[in-house]
Amino acid sequence: HLRQSQTLLQTVIDNLPVPVTVADLDGAAILANRASLAITCLTARAYLGSTYEDLLTSEQAAQARSDAEAVLERWEPIETTSHVTLPDGQEHTLRVARFPVSTPSGDPAGVGCISVDVTEELARVRRIAQLAAIVEGSADAIFAVGTDLRVETWNQAAEVLFGWTEEEMRGQLTDVLIPEDRLGERNEAIAQLAQGKRCQIPRTKRSRKDGSEVDVWLSLSPITGAGGEITGFAAMSRDLTQQLEAEDERAALAERAERARHLEHLSEMAAGVAHDFNNFLNLILNNAQLLREGLDEPEQRTLADQIIESARRGARLGAQLMELNGGRPRQLVEIDTNACVTAAHRLIAQSMPDSIQVRLELDPGAWPVRADPTELESAVVNLAVNASHAMPDGGNLTICTANARIEGEAAVGLGVSPGDYVQVEVCDDGIGMTPEVRERAFEPFFSTKGVGRGAGLGLARVLSFVRHSRGAVDVHTDPGAGTRVAMYLQAKRDLR
Repeated sequence: HLRQSQTLLQTVIDNLPVPVTVADLDGAAILANRASLAITCLTARAYLGSTYEDLLTSEQAAQARSDAEAVLERWEPIETTSHVTLPDGQEHTLRVARFPVSTPSGDPAGVGCISVDVTEELARVRRIAQLAAIVEGSADAIFAVGTDLRVETWNQAAEVLFGWTEEEMRGQLTDVLIPEDRLGERNEAIAQLAQGKRCQIPRTKRSRKDGSEVDVWLSLSPITGAGGEITGFAAMSRDLTQQLEAEDERAALAERAERARHLEHLSEMAAGVAHDFNNFLNLILNNAQLLREGLDEPEQRTLADQIIESARRGARLGAQLMELNGGRPRQLVEIDTNACVTAAHRLIAQSMPDSIQVRLELDPGAWPVRADPTELESAVVNLAVNASHAMPDGGNLTICTANARIEGEAAVGLGVSPGDYVQVEVCDDGIGMTPEVRERAFEPFFSTKGVGRGAGLGLARVLSFVRHSRGAVDVHTDPGAGTRVAMYLQAKRDLR
């Protein structure tokens, strides 16, 4: 029976899937199972009798001998982790358990050793830790839910995006994230996931803890177990707020650019028509003057005078049209901005009705600008006249100057180069403009005054002047809240 027991024990040890060895008190191997021989690529005859120094590097052998001595001294098992290079040339990590071995009489006989290769297990743990770090550090909201749609994991970005902490969301149904009008979308996604398919929603809305909604990109994937069964779902959400704002801004810029091209084309067309128009008017004017000289009857001379005056008015209108596209050379000179605006103010104050209070607010340190002084005065007067028409029952009209530094998004929005500008602004507290009127305010011939009350060229001339002065115009207005028109003219100190 004893021999049978020994044979059975040897068979059990030999068939264990992990290396099992016993070394005597001197560190020489007296037992090794098949797994031990397999990883060392040695035969039993070569292995038995080998010492730690024969089988390991000097550093590893010293550690093994120290551990064995500790086992014998304490007479209790110890566990250590060892890094060894096996015959396959690869470094392996072993979890080693050493234990004391005694003779039948209880005397110390040696040290037993069981080694478990944990290289792959540790690599798997590292990969899991790396993935966890990636998920936690991701700028996208990432969370996992079980098949019952209750949240199991919730990263930091999800807390930032939705407002709930991980503690608040763990075990919570995902319904709290889904607006009522998106439940049908949720059900379709679940049906797709249940078939093992991924689901992406380029743009949708999700609820936040504070009750608001946020536009997000959403990607959903099934999570499968070792047997391929679906055990849950992973969700990744990305905040689209900044992207959508940027898209809106690009669309607005494109729209402004298209509107600018449209106005430019209108100006070119108007200038071309005005050129031909002036040629005809000159013929009419010259012939009318010659005709008048040959007339003796007062009534006939009066009719000729009316023809001449109408032709001159038409010529003045044609000159205005040609100026929209730079019909005459601009006298761009360095001018004192405040002095020029003050001169315009004198003209405006004399022509305004008593019901309109005109104020002048000048920045004493306003920089000089390089522009046509006559056109700057005319632009201020035009803006003031438009403002007065927006206040039929009277009100306040303010003309002011200020230095301004324009850069970044502000420069892009206005369509100017970054730099120093002088702002010349005309404000009123009149009826304001609707968005539709605001969009067309600078178009040649566009007017809200009605037939016979203006040619609709005032603001178009202002825009033409500012553009040829390398500046920009900005309008802020709302129905019933007045209008503020600001001309930005490049300061002399920033001109090249």
